[in-house]
Amino acid sequence: MIVDDELGPRESIRLTLEPLFRVMAAESGEQALEMLRHHRVDVVTLDLTMPGLGGTATFRKMREMDSDVEIVVISAEGESSEGLDTVRHGVLAWIAKPFDAVQLVRTVERAAERHRIRLLRAQPSPDVTVPEARAKELVPAEERRDVIQTFSHDLRNRLNVVLGYAQMLREDQLDRPHAARALDAIGGSAQQAMTLAVNFLHAVESDGGPLQLHRAPASMNQIVEKVITDETPRARFGRIELRADLDPGLPSVSLDVVMISQALTNLLENALDRSPEGGIVRVETRRFDDDLILRVHGSGRGIPVDEIADLFRRNPRRTASTSRSSTIFGLHFVQAIAEAHDGSVSVMLPPDGGSVFVIALPLSSR
Repeated sequence: MIVDDELGPRESIRLTLEPLFRVMAAESGEQALEMLRHHRVDVVTLDLTMPGLGGTATFRKMREMDSDVEIVVISAEGESSEGLDTVRHGVLAWIAKPFDAVQLVRTVERAAERHRIRLLRAQPSPDVTVPEARAKELVPAEERRDVIQTFSHDLRNRLNVVLGYAQMLREDQLDRPHAARALDAIGGSAQQAMTLAVNFLHAVESDGGPLQLHRAPASMNQIVEKVITDETPRARFGRIELRADLDPGLPSVSLDVVMISQALTNLLENALDRSPEGGIVRVETRRFDDDLILRVHGSGRGIPVDEIADLFRRNPRRTASTSRSSTIFGLHFVQAIAEAHDGSVSVMLPPDGGSVFVIALPLSSR
């Protein structure tokens, strides 16, 4: 829900968020509270300088009605203004006007994820009187349902981006620079949707079984260049630089081009998801003795040490730092691909931040 008494900011926020979320708008605190009585709302963007009820009073009443709703303040009002301590400590984020679109989208995505996790944790535990054998049968079904819901949610988000920007381009709503950004968003989101579908289908069809490879002599450098080209629109949309540092002396190697391409795509999308605006994601190829080494360096947020052991599990724990773009199967799929090629995958945490995922493959089939 967008709450702002000014038409211009209200519509700007709506146009920014509508491709990704179901959006409703209120032009006063009173209208927002009435809408909150009749609709389930996950996230509210709230202006503070409104006539009538006012932003601070609206915030307090919203908290009384729904203590779990995530609230993001978007206001020209300074965060240190007198009388706003309660608001400042009770909101997820404080964004100053005029807002940055990328910052807004990322903040609302984070707020929506926090709300979803809170709701999942609030669900009642299974009845302790259920026989143990029956409880064991229920766990896989619950996991499968959660996986399907997560996949559906993530896929819809990406397709909404494609549909939203396509509609804006069709109606000629964007000037040339914004049209170029829209095309980057469409290309990047379509590539992510493809990754989601491939990962999900692998998980369903293999059910954890071994992968069937179709090997042929191939150039790892050419694979890297193709995947980087595919991921460039998404990187441009997030204002992230993609770099390739490729060893020109690499020999060809027998591998499954489609599978290795998918593994690199998953790692790149994971790195892009974690990297901040202005960040750099770098892909390296090297030869080390009889192994081919592929490294993906991501900047920005690293991975908490206590989550590393869980990264490559088939059903990892959903955490606040988990990358959504790779889906909950993405990194498990990377490991399965590497091991099917008699190789391995690992992750390192550089002291200067970020993370480095490393795939090592033998140069000759074993």
